[in-house]
Amino acid sequence: MPPNWDRLIRFIATDDRELRGQPILPSPDFDVGTTTKETKLKANVISVKNNDIFDPATAVTDEVVTVKKLLGPVTQQEDNQADYEGELCFIISRDAKDVLASSARSYIGAYLAGNDVSSRKLQRDPLLAGTVPQWNFSKGFDTFAPLGPQLVNSAVVGDVNRLELRTTVNGEVRQQSGIEDLLFKVEELVSYFSQGTTLKKGTVFMTGTCAGVGYAMAEPQFLKPGDVVEVRIWPEVGTLRNWVEFA
Repeated sequence: MPPNWDRLIRFIATDDRELRGQPILPSPDFDVGTTTKETKLKANVISVKNNDIFDPATAVTDEVVTVKKLLGPVTQQEDNQADYEGELCFIISRDAKDVLASSARSYIGAYLAGNDVSSRKLQRDPLLAGTVPQWNFSKGFDTFAPLGPQLVNSAVVGDVNRLELRTTVNGEVRQQSGIEDLLFKVEELVSYFSQGTTLKKGTVFMTGTCAGVGYAMAEPQFLKPGDVVEVRIWPEVGTLRNWVEFA
């Protein structure tokens, strides 16, 4: 069912209210994206019901206001979908193909920490993701998947199963697990993905996350602008720290 508006903008009006409205185009070819205070673009205020612009009760009103500043159509509060996944990562140190699990570790050059940031709406909403879950597009945006804080030689790490992982958000522990609990061991990952396909030197693997991600909590907790996420892997690897910004 189509919405009850033809065009929708979010904006600051000249009376400093933040509103949604249907722009009144001064000409058929007017480019709304070029709106400035000087253009004095007007709009009919849209009454949004249940905080849902697609709700059948959402409607264009007769109230006309002037746009002072055009905003993006989605607010920070509505974009509550970014989630963290603390993960052990490793880098392939030489080209690998058809590797046996028994020799896989000789292809691992270094370990580091990663945060497999995920857009849960694009991963789990059938209207956006198609087949649920969507594991690729939802995790591939610019600034997602930060890595760090250093590369640690695999010889220094030794037995990777002795490592521990902890993810915190603003100091609150959200995830904590031993690497030995990974569903797929690092050797299995290298062996499986190298079957018939050459893993190029420099390829980074993110090995999977443990319980405690935000969307799976009893009351889902998504990342907000200003949050600080830390993924610590110890001993040896250290803490990856990132600040969340709304783009």
